[in-house]
Amino acid sequence: MRSANKKKTNRNFWIIYLLLSLVVLAMPFLNIQNDNFLLNTFGRLHPLLIHFPLAFLILIFTAEWFTRKSNNQMINRMLSLLYQITLLLSILSVMAGVFLSASGEYGESLLKLHSWGGIVSVILLSWTIYFRHKYLAGYQSVHKLIYRSLLIILGLAIFYTGHQGGSLTHGSDFLIQPFQQLAQNEKRNDVKPKSPEQMLVFEEILLPILQSKCVSCHNPEKSKGGLILATFDQMFDGGDSGASIIQPGDPSSSELIKRVTHEPTHDDFMPPEGKKELSQMEIELFKWWISNGANLMDTLGSGPKISTSTLAFDNFLKTLSSKQALAKSERKARVLAGPKLMKLSFDLGLVIEKDLSNDSAFYTVSMRLPPKFVD
Repeated sequence: MRSANKKKTNRNFWIIYLLLSLVVLAMPFLNIQNDNFLLNTFGRLHPLLIHFPLAFLILIFTAEWFTRKSNNQMINRMLSLLYQITLLLSILSVMAGVFLSASGEYGESLLKLHSWGGIVSVILLSWTIYFRHKYLAGYQSVHKLIYRSLLIILGLAIFYTGHQGGSLTHGSDFLIQPFQQLAQNEKRNDVKPKSPEQMLVFEEILLPILQSKCVSCHNPEKSKGGLILATFDQMFDGGDSGASIIQPGDPSSSELIKRVTHEPTHDDFMPPEGKKELSQMEIELFKWWISNGANLMDTLGSGPKISTSTLAFDNFLKTLSSKQALAKSERKARVLAGPKLMKLSFDLGLVIEKDLSNDSAFYTVSMRLPPKFVD
């Protein structure tokens, strides 16, 4: 009788976790309207909610490691409770993430990777709990092997999902930025800075400011308010309102200047709280450029002398000039590597072509089908 009840209980658990997996899998396909106040508010809790299951999972991984050779019943019960709480919080986090994604502020490619990573993580966690329950019910080694293997895969899935989430929030190169900065610092002394009068105001001065302080929230993968500030043309396209944030010749009427010069406590002040604000010198540079027509090919020497001619401004220009010279030297190195890459493509049976979507001499790599076999 007891054996029959145990089988029935296991079957019920199997059905519950199967239904749970199907429900979670269906979440991305729900037709969610982002104008619902409650769903919109709940969705914005996603960055907060996600920290709780992550913290509990760290506790679970730690406890599983230190108790891997122990069968203490009290510890097992406490861990079981922790697993269930983590699963509940994970489901709530995924639900909030799905509602947040309906806002339309995030790009499709990274958003899909992040969303499906979270969904797969929840499913892995649910089946980890199921096989752990089966192991504790009968102490069969195969169930122990399955649930601990799933736990390891879950850890990898969480790392991947977290990386994609960080890319959505801070930009796709957020993780490697310190290494990029280190490489720049090592090469900066070897490049010859351009004279300030020759510097292109937008490409070489203002765009790096936008990339540093604005583009993390206004890029093709995450466009707050529909606004993208990654290129000159995209900045003039404006956001959801359709109006350009730049009014050439009139800085005071330009929405960009209005937003960055509000009081920090103002609802429309940009960047938002927690992000580094534009300095007064940077704001003056934007005003100067806009008042002179906001043209792509403007240089510092093509208009009236800028009023901000302090030592800090001179050092600022030197730093930007060094970065630009470094970028050009790196581009030149990639151009020189082109013929070698073309030869390599024939030797290895690959297709290596110039990436025509940008002008920085990058290349795309793909494989021929059927592949070429090299001896």
